[in-house]
Amino acid sequence: MFKYIPIESIIRKHQEGYYTAIQNCNNTGNSNEFIEFMLEIINEAIDKIFLEQQETTQESTQEKILRLIKKNPNITQTEMAKVLNLTRDGISYNLKILKEKGIAKRVGSTKNGMWKILENK
Repeated sequence: MFKYIPIESIIRKHQEGYYTAIQNCNNTGNSNEFIEFMLEIINEAIDKIFLEQQETTQESTQEKILRLIKKNPNITQTEMAKVLNLTRDGISYNLKILKEKGIAKRVGSTKNGMWKILENK
């Protein structure tokens, strides 16, 4: 995982703190401040990677949901959850995002309605 962390660009972003930590370590003869600084930088990078992966996962889940709706506009959230091996809450969450983005909407009642894709996805 560490080979994918853009340490240089994050250090560049925090360049002043980087040089301050090095200078303070030189003055005290102790590297603790620099180690703490670098651990914070690594933590920030991991958080960024995690968020990017999470967004990618959500997008692919939403794409899978849209594919299911295209195949069967009458599909229920429970059926989607079974097919995609997700919880119904997970399906509901992603459908909410699709509705907020104006990509999909529910037409008709909860029991007898159907899904409609508003955008070509």
